[in-house]
Amino acid sequence: ITIGLGASGSGDILSFTAQNLTNTPVVSTITVIPTLNACEGDSETFDIIVNPSPEMDVPIDQTICVTNNTADVIFNSNVMGTVYSWVNDTPGIGLPASGTGDILSFVAANPTSSLLTAEITVTPSFNGCDGPSVSFQIIVTPILEVDPITSDAFCAGFDYPGVSFTGNVLTTVYEWTNTNTSIGLSGSGTGDISGFTLENSGTTDQVATITVNPVLPGCTGVPEVFTITVKPVPTVSVVPVTQELCHDEATNPIDFSGNVAAADYDWVNDNVSIGIGSPGFGDIPAFTATNSGLAIQTANFTVTPSFNGCIGESESFSITVNPKPTVFVVPSQDWCGGETTNEVLFNGNFAGAATYNWVNDNTTVGLPASGLGDISSFIATNATSVTQIATITVTPVIDATGCTGAPEVFTIQVRPVPTVDPIDD
Repeated sequence: ITIGLGASGSGDILSFTAQNLTNTPVVSTITVIPTLNACEGDSETFDIIVNPSPEMDVPIDQTICVTNNTADVIFNSNVMGTVYSWVNDTPGIGLPASGTGDILSFVAANPTSSLLTAEITVTPSFNGCDGPSVSFQIIVTPILEVDPITSDAFCAGFDYPGVSFTGNVLTTVYEWTNTNTSIGLSGSGTGDISGFTLENSGTTDQVATITVNPVLPGCTGVPEVFTITVKPVPTVSVVPVTQELCHDEATNPIDFSGNVAAADYDWVNDNVSIGIGSPGFGDIPAFTATNSGLAIQTANFTVTPSFNGCIGESESFSITVNPKPTVFVVPSQDWCGGETTNEVLFNGNFAGAATYNWVNDNTTVGLPASGLGDISSFIATNATSVTQIATITVTPVIDATGCTGAPEVFTIQVRPVPTVDPIDD
């Protein structure tokens, strides 16, 4: 009765659904006895053989790198002797479109640039009886690639924006190495590179070569290489930092230097009246400082270093030019010996802010050889018989700055007083 037919019956055996719950063929023998009016004739026997319907295990899916060997696919069923036929919807993986029996290892192929998925449908059969079909997949990765990454150069201190790796297979993992950690990036990592602040504490370009390897389990693709160049940021040092001069004096040359020998130095000056224009570049040679006014003139300079597109921090320095004093023209005097001279009062463009130093080349007129400030009146003297001329040179000086002006010269002339020899009576 395991075949789905009752243990006994009468009349014809109508069609029924055959059953076999075992793993082997079931043979059922049917004995037929003809009867008529209680008389039995000779019996007749025949067999109904019900083969089992095979059921098979579902093979495990495989993901294989192109050019690698697949694993053997060995089919298993609950019925010994089962025959397996299969069809493959994607022969491009290196497996034929159909076949029978186990699928032995083969070299996986993938002529595309994306994942190639083949679905293999297997039908088990035994003695002409098909069991339920099962399906599994063989996925073949292409040659893994990384989308091109542009190399770039930056100045130190710049915030690198990072890079997100992409490629021809969505699930690819990206492993990278870096040849130069001095730029602020570690020597290796997995996944995207996050943004970071670029570093270069030296004086030359630092070039980091990053190699990106696309990988999947068991697969390594074509590496992508790009570079990050970090340029140094120049500094500037100024010698001398400040200068203070008098009008018409020569300045000291101003030399710029820094950490990068080939750096350029651009400067601006906020006061061109001191005798040098603006803007300029490079070292500043000596020049004649000017200040024709009465007020102190200070020029503030700002110098900015640059190199290879990188601009460094500016430095400032100053040049102060003090004015020079003048002394107004002093009239010369002419006297006879014994007369009282006029008082000499010095004055100039700085009035009382200046000091007036004078020297006298002829003291016989009654005036000392030198003095400071105004010259008071004095008794002119001349003990000779010829006219004596004293040349006085007066030089104005600004005490606060030490700037000396142009000297002024005047004379005091003292004529001798005639005498008469005694006359005898």
